[in-house]
Amino acid sequence: MGDRNVWPENLAECFDLKSLRNLGGFDEEEAYEFFQELTEAYLYDAATRIQNIHEALLSSSFEKIADEGHSLKGASRNIYARNLGDACEA
Repeated sequence: MGDRNVWPENLAECFDLKSLRNLGGFDEEEAYEFFQELTEAYLYDAATRIQNIHEALLSSSFEKIADEGHSLKGASRNIYARNLGDACEA
């Protein structure tokens, strides 16, 4: 059971799967379940940050935009979504 690949192929476009697979000594399925929980939390947080960026844009609060973008970059890199993190840095 632990040898079977449970990771969808298109995830490799966004995530560093090698690093994700090595998280905490999980077997393949446990790592994928953890990844699902992690991304769920990330998506909730990211939606809030994107909303905050939108509101900051409307009020020209450039410091808030930078702060939220920085937090989104860090969160993206923490879940090994490095391309997303790089986009937040731009």
